[in-house]
This record gives sequence, structure tokens and C-alpha cells, in this order.
Amino acid sequence: MTLEQIFPSGLRLVFNQMKNTRSVSVGVFIKVGSEYESSDNNGIAHFMEHMMFKGTSKRNAFQIADDMEKIGARMNAYTSKNHTAYYSVSLDEHFENCMEMISDLIYFSKYDEIEMEKEKTVVIEEIQMSEDDPEDLCMDKLFYAWYGNEGPGRRILGTKDNINSFTQKNLFDFRDAEYDPGNMVISIAGNVDFEKAKDLVNKYFEANSRLSSLVPILRKKVIPAKESVLTIKPLEQANIAFAYRGIDYIDDRTLAINMMSSLFGGGMSSRLFQSIRETLGLAYNVYSSAYNFSDSGVFTIYLGTSPEKAHKAISEVKKQIQMLLEKGFSPEEFSKSKEQIKTALVLSLESSSSLMRMSGKRALLKNELFDYDLELDLLTKVTIEKLHEINEYVFIGDNKSISYVGKEPDFRIEEI
Repeated sequence: MTLEQIFPSGLRLVFNQMKNTRSVSVGVFIKVGSEYESSDNNGIAHFMEHMMFKGTSKRNAFQIADDMEKIGARMNAYTSKNHTAYYSVSLDEHFENCMEMISDLIYFSKYDEIEMEKEKTVVIEEIQMSEDDPEDLCMDKLFYAWYGNEGPGRRILGTKDNINSFTQKNLFDFRDAEYDPGNMVISIAGNVDFEKAKDLVNKYFEANSRLSSLVPILRKKVIPAKESVLTIKPLEQANIAFAYRGIDYIDDRTLAINMMSSLFGGGMSSRLFQSIRETLGLAYNVYSSAYNFSDSGVFTIYLGTSPEKAHKAISEVKKQIQMLLEKGFSPEEFSKSKEQIKTALVLSLESSSSLMRMSGKRALLKNELFDYDLELDLLTKVTIEKLHEINEYVFIGDNKSISYVGKEPDFRIEEI
């Protein structure tokens, strides 16, 4: 059962005790990412994450890595479109060490200007690496095609011009504004008791927090642009991605759309994989995904194939969508999807890292506590009829964007 403590500053702790493990996982989740950025500061959340590891008032970059490795712990971070997370996984005996080190990064990073200039080149290399990865580029262009240069349409990595323009003051200002205790959740899972977890959060985080001054921002609802983007590059494969209407992350149809995605393109037995790869041999990589954001969502399909097979592969995707709309999923498929989700839930409870992430994101993004029994109850309430409704919601209507990356196609993507 997930426990919760809200501290006077507004900082939240969510906690899951796991007595049958020797590990402890700690995660600090902050609601910052490209979804919440502007054109002028796009990429700052990700750049900030990098700079957190470049030196604090008590550790240089090497000492940050060395202090963690000396105790055999793993510490890392990531930035997504709707949140950033700093996390560690360690033996239970090193729990306090990890709490101290993560708090050191968040509250006492110096954002040294010399280190900033070096890290700017690193992040620009990361941007260029992403642009050289056809699949990454195709999906980035797809989000831009669907959303335009707004909200989730912006790249997590930002732009080269923005990265080069960031100053030390920009980072301090961003931290002061966005790393607000009311915008953060600390998630702890593992072999530690709740009282100790509360004590250490108070010691290393609450003691360094000011009273939350977070003012909810009424963001303009992003209206899908629903454009198509053609990117010509001399590649051996045609990379093609489709975007359709999805749901936001507080929608009660989340389980249904995840089940639909799993059955349609989420695994080796899914319809897209079986038809496009196994039966027709048209592509090595083909899959679907459901993305959820604060006030919207998008359902995507990706495939990579040779240019001469692209039109046939696209036709097969359209055929599978039409079959789905006409006949829906079979009772056998529906049962399989439920078992897959149930298994994933059970396995997540056996990993302190998985449980930490799941609980932290749930609290931050949905303002809910993770409850396994409730999840199972919600799963039993998803009916095959609700999946049919989701199929129609996603695929019926004028709600499609397309991204193409590869050699000049012999067809117009707007006509797909």
C-alpha cells in the first residue's frame, strides 16, 4: 500500500515498503519538460538535468559519480515531455547516502559557467545524434506535425540556438521558479520503514525547501495542427509514422487505450507485427504507442521499411485499421491483453525501481496514490465494448498526421 506525507512546504512523499528486498529506490519527480516550455526556453529542463551532475558546492563532477559508485549504487536522471526525474537504486544500508547525494544535486548545484559551455557542446552532440537516428527524427517530426510548435510538439532536447543561449542566470531562475516543492514528488520504495523515510526527506529536502509559491498556470489548450511533415534524407529505409487522437493522462480510458495499443501494435503477437512483419515481410520494426499529456494525448504508429515497399506497408496499416473498426478485437485477444497488464502490474511490485517510478509519476501527474487492488478493479471494469469505443475514438474522423523521413517517395504523403 502506498503511503503519503505532505510536508509544510508543499513537498510530497509517496512511500512503498518492500520488506522482502534488500534494495531501496529513491526518485525525485518534478513537473518540468518540453510540454511546459516556451519557444524561447525549449530545452532548458533537459539542459538543467545535465548540469545537475556537473558540480555542487561540495562535490565536483567526478566526485558525484565516484561517491555513488563507491557504495555500488546507481544514480541517474531523465527528462520527458511532461516531467524530469532524478533517481537512485542502492542497497538498503546506503539509503541515507543516496538521499543526501540527490538533495545535493537539486539544492546545491553551481551551474559553473565553464562547465556550462562544455555541456552545451555535449547536448548539441546529443541533438545531432538524435537527428541522425531516422526513427527518433521521424517521431520528433510526428509530434511537431500533430501539435505544431506548441506543448508536446516541442522537442525534449530543445534547439541548438536555445542551448547556446542559456546562461547561468537562466538556470538559477528556472530552478527557483519550477523546482518548487509544490511541483515535486519524492517517491521511495524498498526495505526501509516509513518513519525513517519521512525523517530523511525532512532532513535533506524539506529543510532546504522554501514555502511553495507555485501559482497554477492556465495554459492554452493545445489544438492539434494535424499537418504532415516530409523530411528528405539519403537513407536506405523509409521511416513512416502516423498520429491519431489520444487521451490525456487523467482520462479514465487510459487502461482501455493501453490495452488497445498492446493488441494492435504493442508486441510480437499484435496485429501490426503479425501482418506487416511476419505475414508480409514488409518491415523489421513496426509498433504502436499511446502517449498521454496534461490536456491531450496522441496515438502513434511507426514503421520502417524499404522505399519500394513503403506504399504497400502503408496500405496494410490502413487495412488493419479498417478491420479493427469493422470487427474489433476477439474475446481471446481481449483476455490476452488483460493478462499482460495484470502480469506487468504484479512484476512491477517485485522491483523497488519499478514501484518507485510508477508511484512517483502517478502522484505527480495524476495526483493519485498507486493502489494495486484499485488497479486490478479498474482492469476488471474494462470491457471489450469499451475497447471498441476507443478504436472508434482514435481512428474515426479527420484526425491524422503523418511524418515521413527518407528518400523522396513516389507518392504524396498528404494522400495517404
